[in-house]
Amino acid sequence: MTSGGMTAFIWKNRIAWLIVVVVVGVGLDQASKAWAFQVLTRPATTAELACDLPGARKHQPECRGSPRVTEHGYRVVLKDVPVVDGVFGFKYAENPAAAFSMTGSLPVWFRRPFLLLVSMIASIGIAFWYLRLKEKDWAIFTAFPLIIAGAIGNLIDRLRLAFVIDFLDVYLSAPASAVAWLVRNANTNHWPTFNIADSCIVVGALLVVFRTMKPLRPQSATAQPPVTDQPA
Repeated sequence: MTSGGMTAFIWKNRIAWLIVVVVVGVGLDQASKAWAFQVLTRPATTAELACDLPGARKHQPECRGSPRVTEHGYRVVLKDVPVVDGVFGFKYAENPAAAFSMTGSLPVWFRRPFLLLVSMIASIGIAFWYLRLKEKDWAIFTAFPLIIAGAIGNLIDRLRLAFVIDFLDVYLSAPASAVAWLVRNANTNHWPTFNIADSCIVVGALLVVFRTMKPLRPQSATAQPPVTDQPA
């Protein structure tokens, strides 16, 4: 299907397109987070739970190792799962703040309702903007639903858990020169762990940037036949 055919299809079914993209995006996000929780963590044992009791001997073997996820049912984070060695893998993390840990310095009593309010306002505002679009553009008609899906996916986590589950881990271990530059400038060789919702927001934002840098050409007026003098 050409871009013109795709644009015409989306324009004709723009309400259904919005619903489908948002539902699919949120569904993939929540399903992947449930998978990450089940596969990348495990229930804490009775001995491990006892390490949190007053007077526990922290030097015992069962009290060492991976930290417990006390925010979500006392589970233990398992080791990272490499997918493409040196580049990408799965790493369970819980982020109570916004993307890149922004707002992390805010007090909890303010941060959570603030992020919930921002997510809801952004989702509703972009949805109204989408419904009022007049220009037929597949890029914008895809970008806005993706951004809404990402916002809703993380909003569900904050409502249900008070934090967002992240598990996609991009890092760099070669070549050495690139790693040295990254560590020197960012103090890490890892990109902040993220999730499907974050990916939807980023892809949507990139589509908006793409359309901003390469705007649609205005449709030329229908050519009119030249007017010639008629003989008397």
